[in-house]
Amino acid sequence: MTSLSFLKDKRLDWLWLAAICVVAAGVPALGFSNYISGLIVLGAVYALLGLSLNLVFGYLGFTSFGHAAFFGLGAYFATLINVYLGVNFWLAVALSAIPGMLLGALIGFASLRIGGAYFAIATMTAAEILRLLAENWVDLTRGPMGMMMPRPTLAFLAPFASFQQYYLAIVLLVTGLAYLAIKRLLRSPIGRSWIAVRESLDLAESVGIPTLRVRVQNLALSGALGGIAGALIIPKILIVTPNLLTPLYSATAVLIVILGGRGSLLGPIIGAVIFAWLPEVLRSAGELRFAVFGVLLIVVVRLLPKGLVSLWPSKQENVGPSAPEAPQAFPDISSSPVSAPIAQSAGEAPSGPPVFAVSGLTKRYGALVALKDVSFSLRKGEILGLMGPNGAGKSTCMSMASGFVRPTSGSISLFGKDVSALPPHQLTELGLARTFQQTTIFGDLSVYDNILIAVYNRRPVSFAASLIQSARFRADEAARAEIVWQLVAEVGLMEKAGSLARSLAYGEQRLLSIAIALATDPKVLLLDEPAAGLNPVEAATLTALLRQLRQRGLAIVLVEHNVRMMMSVCDRLVVLHHGEQITEGEPAVVRNHPLVNEAYFGVGQTQ
Repeated sequence: MTSLSFLKDKRLDWLWLAAICVVAAGVPALGFSNYISGLIVLGAVYALLGLSLNLVFGYLGFTSFGHAAFFGLGAYFATLINVYLGVNFWLAVALSAIPGMLLGALIGFASLRIGGAYFAIATMTAAEILRLLAENWVDLTRGPMGMMMPRPTLAFLAPFASFQQYYLAIVLLVTGLAYLAIKRLLRSPIGRSWIAVRESLDLAESVGIPTLRVRVQNLALSGALGGIAGALIIPKILIVTPNLLTPLYSATAVLIVILGGRGSLLGPIIGAVIFAWLPEVLRSAGELRFAVFGVLLIVVVRLLPKGLVSLWPSKQENVGPSAPEAPQAFPDISSSPVSAPIAQSAGEAPSGPPVFAVSGLTKRYGALVALKDVSFSLRKGEILGLMGPNGAGKSTCMSMASGFVRPTSGSISLFGKDVSALPPHQLTELGLARTFQQTTIFGDLSVYDNILIAVYNRRPVSFAASLIQSARFRADEAARAEIVWQLVAEVGLMEKAGSLARSLAYGEQRLLSIAIALATDPKVLLLDEPAAGLNPVEAATLTALLRQLRQRGLAIVLVEHNVRMMMSVCDRLVVLHHGEQITEGEPAVVRNHPLVNEAYFGVGQTQ
């Protein structure tokens, strides 16, 4: 992204902020009736609830059927501390973000190893537990009868506006600021990490994204916004009952997001407006209005699976294929490193102590031994080939070496440090990156965005910095963009930078996966069958790239079935067969080893 793009985004944010303030001040000044103002309030609260769910459902990719837990918890918390502790209600609204945030983080931790329907059930269970507590803890919550709430006023605004006017202004302002905050987060490494988790959990881990932390952070933010939404509904209904924790509100949030458009910013706003207003418009249909509303909802979802936001003329609110304009004066990458931190002297031969080593690596699955007592080491500026027929244990070895599979026994060391128990994202932080046997990319994102996500650990950024987006943040984003463009050019995908990754030819996808790994600034690179499916021209391009990376000092472990490539590009070869290491040495020696010939060509055959 160019500096001009950052200036444009900054100006647009100021325009958004000005528009939000104008709407928050101007709409109440129009003097709507209490009925119309109430519908606008309901739409804004629903929009905030939809934005809250969309963080999890749209951007993180986890389905939640229990967002009423955050909504009801925020409502109860604000009411309880106002009634029992005398805290000013409007301060209580702000504080209601805290219990929602804590509950979100707790659900994130508790549901570490589950996803899909199980995660949805976990959130629904949390809402039901809170509903039962609210219903049965009569001394605190007054049970099913609920807690009456006096209308919370603001004395200093009373001379200038009615309660309905300033209440409406506050709700519109809070919802607008939440929208702008999420918009900013999505333009930062934090927001991109959410998308990465949604698109591919394993690939997100492999590029250094701590997926558990990201998941907890997202759920905490979602819970905070849901809690505020619940607190803001109180001045409209003036009573807090266990009904706020029922599946009705959870279902409403889900339908708002689906109807408006999952994974878009405008989607929850559009869905909330429809949910607040359409039932009232259909009131003349009497008892049939809910049936009519349901049929219309089904029709819209069936005809517009991406939601009503897909009718919006601008694509800027959707996370999808994109790429800023490439720099006009692009540096000559033929004489520069893929990224500045990887710079090494050209032509440097393998030297020094091992930077990566495995010793006695073994993996058992019950009685099945997938890998047994494998050992090898790798030096800076060296390409080590890991060969063997299908089922030899190569990919199992790579998965253990990169932290995705825990070895049964043996050790893995990186720069002399035992890293056998570290998760993949921590290994990436230490300088190890990998590609996968099956092409793994963020298919629904552009080539540019794929690589941009992978620079997550370059110039780490805090949550606060992502919201403020100061000059330093913009400079860091510009530096990340420069790295991305270098890598896009390095793998020959400049013309495809804005294209969907899944639309690339298979060979281009393999090259993109290497660019993603290189974006993490690795010192050790594990490549699992990068030439699989490549035509001769693409294989030659890959070979040239591997040699260039070796000259820059990268240590590379290469798994490949292309024997000719392995013999020409590798400094040493390790051969596996039936999970056991049968030989190690220089290509010329390994080529004529009798056990290698037997493994590849059968007994009595020669290569």
